[in-house]
Amino acid sequence: MKKNIIFIVVGLTVAVFLFSGGVQDETTTEPKEPATLHWLLWLAVPDVWPDKLIEDFESKNPNIKIEFESPTLGVADYLQQQKVRLLSGSDLDLTSIRPESLEPYSKAGHLLDLTDRPFLKNIKPYVLDKVMIGGRVYSIPSKGSTVAVYYNKDMFKEYGLLPPTTWNEFLDVCEALKTEGETPLLGGGKDAWPMEYDIYPIMHDVGAKNPDIYDKVKAGDIKYTDVLFINTFKKINEFYQKQYIGKETLSIGYLQSITVFKQKKSAILILGDWALKSVIGGEEKPPFEIDIFPLPHNSAGEEKVGVLAVGASLGIASTSKQTEEALKFADYMCSLDAAKINIETGYEMDSVIIGGPPSQYPLADKWIPMFNFKKSVPYFYSLQSPNANNEFLKQLQLLFLNKTTPEKMAEQIQLAEERKAD
Repeated sequence: MKKNIIFIVVGLTVAVFLFSGGVQDETTTEPKEPATLHWLLWLAVPDVWPDKLIEDFESKNPNIKIEFESPTLGVADYLQQQKVRLLSGSDLDLTSIRPESLEPYSKAGHLLDLTDRPFLKNIKPYVLDKVMIGGRVYSIPSKGSTVAVYYNKDMFKEYGLLPPTTWNEFLDVCEALKTEGETPLLGGGKDAWPMEYDIYPIMHDVGAKNPDIYDKVKAGDIKYTDVLFINTFKKINEFYQKQYIGKETLSIGYLQSITVFKQKKSAILILGDWALKSVIGGEEKPPFEIDIFPLPHNSAGEEKVGVLAVGASLGIASTSKQTEEALKFADYMCSLDAAKINIETGYEMDSVIIGGPPSQYPLADKWIPMFNFKKSVPYFYSLQSPNANNEFLKQLQLLFLNKTTPEKMAEQIQLAEERKAD
């Protein structure tokens, strides 16, 4: 009887083996397809950033692939695409968050809360503070950002001009250049947002003297129609009326404004450190020495206040189906490996990662002090509500064309401020 039982067991075992295709199929699993993270990115640098970062990350994480896209039609187009994809949750895992979007996206629940993640300890505290919303962290600062004034050093020497240290000195320099037949500034007004930079010292001075002013505006305690802002808009209008900005500014875009500067058609260019690669590089090299100086926002005897912000940070979409993989990339972005690549490619001038290497990029030694003023405030436009900032840009164009007044400009921006966010 025992023999029969043994034969039956053996027979069943053989049958299972045959029907299952053998032991090899039972223990072998199909190779797992790499997870693909979709990254909507603001301002990529072709073949440089974030290409080298992605290459390094994928070599360390072969089961994760990253595909990125970077719309080039301007801020409004980028924000519209980003908003639609965050709301729909379609093909979006990672995204670059511009300063003006961080608070509304965070409060709307579009971004994953990263507050307790260990990798945040690698970020310099004063930089991490810039992306905190209500004491929580919803994005990773991938670089610090600041603003200064690029200038044609050869032209300044030719006319015996020194870098101005105050607003009145800056006006004197502009007047001297204009008298010599030169165009002091020629920003890319066609793209709207560069117009904020031509008059950046004026707007920066407001926030430098009143760091919480935009919080008070949002709370309704201060209005754009109050005398402080009207006087500021009058100051902008006076600057426009002196024609220190080339009249063709509204017919050229951001990249063209850099080109005309490199062609010596303007003497001064007010932009951030992020523009350095385009200013000193590209197909057309500037045939003169370029230097920079801090924003001349202050009056004589007043302390100079810097600009320090996170121009665009990395967020993880709360609707991502691949949160684990996205967090691995976030962890990598807070590593010294990522910091080294960011410095070597010129993406950063001053590393946001603790222990990150110093930059060897041209003019980095001039930029790094701009990150380390005793006092600094964020970009003024990142503190404005999106509605108010959009209207501010429209009104700058109208003011430049003499189609509005400082008072009417203030009224329209205040109306935009009072509209609820879309």
